[in-house]
Amino acid sequence: MREITSILIFLASFGPLKAQMKLFGEYKYCTENSEKLAFNYMLDLNCNMTFTMFDSATNSTVIGTWHIKKEKELILSIDSTKLKSEISTKKRKWEYTIKNDRLYEKVMTEAQYRRESKGLNKAIAKQTGENSTIEDYNKFKAKQANRYLLKIRDFRCPQ
Repeated sequence: MREITSILIFLASFGPLKAQMKLFGEYKYCTENSEKLAFNYMLDLNCNMTFTMFDSATNSTVIGTWHIKKEKELILSIDSTKLKSEISTKKRKWEYTIKNDRLYEKVMTEAQYRRESKGLNKAIAKQTGENSTIEDYNKFKAKQANRYLLKIRDFRCPQ
């Protein structure tokens, strides 16, 4: 009986590892309806459980660590964000749902959206001298529902 229990525990622990190995790679931001995007996000999920995400619209790079929760959720824990020459070490988490080899960002609440947008707009204004406006939350939410990260390249990781 003890041997069977040990085997079951071993097999159960292998599931999350297999799910993680499947995610290692490079991802590109896409839309369900082939909407033309004015920006490009590139996400790298590295073998050492770190990630980098580049945003061409703001010319920013986000770095941090990642893990899988319940085999269906990807959690990106942000360590720092570099916007041109300025570095922010504000700790945040982004959550994605894993569906059919795509990563769908969980839509933030309206309060979170306003807080994030306000901070980003201040940083952009400081760098460029230009003020930008915050998009209506309902428009943002509708757009986010159609956007996802699609894997475009696998990373081969040492076992």
